[in-house]
Amino acid sequence: FFFQNFLHDLPISTNQPINMRTNRLLYFLDIFAITICNLIRLCSSELLDSVLFVGDSDVYFWGRQGQSSQTIPGSLNVGVSGYTCQNVLNRIDGFLSDYQPTLVILKCGTNDMWGLGQVSPEEAFERFTKVTDKIILSGATTIAMSTKPEPPVLEAGHPAMRWQKWNSLVEPYVLNRANETQEETVSLIYIESFVSLLELGNPPSFWSSDDIHMSAEGYSHWNAWVLTAIDEIDSRCVIWGGGSCSYFVNDTYVASEPICYPSSGQGSDPNANEEQCDPANNPDFASASSIASKSFLFCVFMFICILLASLS
Repeated sequence: FFFQNFLHDLPISTNQPINMRTNRLLYFLDIFAITICNLIRLCSSELLDSVLFVGDSDVYFWGRQGQSSQTIPGSLNVGVSGYTCQNVLNRIDGFLSDYQPTLVILKCGTNDMWGLGQVSPEEAFERFTKVTDKIILSGATTIAMSTKPEPPVLEAGHPAMRWQKWNSLVEPYVLNRANETQEETVSLIYIESFVSLLELGNPPSFWSSDDIHMSAEGYSHWNAWVLTAIDEIDSRCVIWGGGSCSYFVNDTYVASEPICYPSSGQGSDPNANEEQCDPANNPDFASASSIASKSFLFCVFMFICILLASLS
């Protein structure tokens, strides 16, 4: 790691006397150093004997712009665009038999709650637990990724609440399971990235041109967080908030307040935010709710005025 840190400390800004060719050389040396460090660090662990990335398009693109095979050398990626947790459940036995992974990095759930065949967050969660049960029963460890804050989902409002509802079901499940089983080496780890990406500012540079899938920059955070969870597996941290541990085994879960979004746009449900998006707790949603309420009352008032005028 000294070599890698040394490269990062070298002056590469335009204010310092290093030419473009040197900058390019340092860039490739840096990539080389990171790859070597990953190989030395990861290949020493039995957990990394056979790593499989499984899930939806987030996993599929993780293998493309996310460079999953470079993040964990020797890993395989079987992500399929459009896959739900139900699709993964239908195929997970075959994946486990064919590849016999020691570690599965899983991302599914979003597509279960979207589109014509969408189900509730609760049903999507049940599908997720069935998948993880099968993986754990095979003897493999699971690192599961949360949903992510896609810009169109945040704009639509209601889908973002469904995504967060699913996350809020998975988190206590993972911690309670760890507390009940008291495994020496935890077999199910969860990485929360919805709020974590928002806390990083969730800039446009995190997203590809479709605003649904992440760019290389966005995936760089997932890569770093997964590697941290692997490095720190002996710490018995089971829930990560980005790159920081949120809960260790034997901790008590404390539910966090949901982030609310005014329900609007395609796919929104005006009744879905009733409990979680209390206007008293969210100024933005309160503003949207207030405008809608005033507009409705104004329309009623105008209708009554027109009606009275026609009767007079």
